[in-house]
Amino acid sequence: GVMHALLDEAKKLRMAAEVHSPTAAAAATAVTGGAPALVHGVLDERVDAPFIESLLSGEVFYMPTFCLFHFLAGADSFISRALTDSVFRNSLPPETIGKLTAPEYAARYRDRYPNQAYVASRLKILTENTSAIARNYAQIAMGTDMWALPGIGAHLELEYMVKSGLT
Repeated sequence: GVMHALLDEAKKLRMAAEVHSPTAAAAATAVTGGAPALVHGVLDERVDAPFIESLLSGEVFYMPTFCLFHFLAGADSFISRALTDSVFRNSLPPETIGKLTAPEYAARYRDRYPNQAYVASRLKILTENTSAIARNYAQIAMGTDMWALPGIGAHLELEYMVKSGLT
């Protein structure tokens, strides 16, 4: 399909390609297709040993993007939690804090991403999958995909990664 054609072309051009793969089926297809990196951790079901082995044998980078999923599970609670840290809060201009904490900001994401409850119900699976992959020494990369809090998101992502078992 299209993904395989794009991956093949990227290889010919000696370019790295990332595949957005938040489902087990998409991630497995991407790895089979030769994707060097999976962006967005598997959220829908627990990964199995053959999948983890495919990551290892293909030297595939796995990027869970905890921040993105926590944001999509509840933008208001994610922003609120981040801003409880005085260092983060003090690094932002007051107008940015006002924009991020306004009720309409979170409402906009609830409207755009109506699967908030589903994502929230799957955060534990995301953490467990990352833990399983980390225990088997697969290559886990940090990436946030967090437009709301650039820079701050990297600190939060590292915190989530440590909570999932990385050191």
